[in-house]
Amino acid sequence: MRGFVESFLRTNVSGPLQTGIQWARLENKEIEDYIGFFEEIGIYASRDLVDVELVDTILGDAIVECYEDRDIIDFVRSVRVEEGDNTYWEFFEKLAADLVARRNQRRIRNKP
Repeated sequence: MRGFVESFLRTNVSGPLQTGIQWARLENKEIEDYIGFFEEIGIYASRDLVDVELVDTILGDAIVECYEDRDIIDFVRSVRVEEGDNTYWEFFEKLAADLVARRNQRRIRNKP
């Protein structure tokens, strides 16, 4: 799966892959493709079609980094305002928020 994701990101999103996924500024179409991919995974997760722990293990860092990226936050907000529809990428946001909450709970549980 990781190979697929890296291949997808290389072919669909310009900018070099670096440690963690840090990008040069993305174009709007690239942002749509990037968060659209995570939106689909969020839909599967909301219907219990994928194991969220597995998603976290394989894609969690990329999903959370995308969710917390200022440019992407601004882009999502602007599309929602422009379209008058707050449901754009809602499954991506729900999945990312769930992953953040799971990680915070793990940190608390595993604190020395």
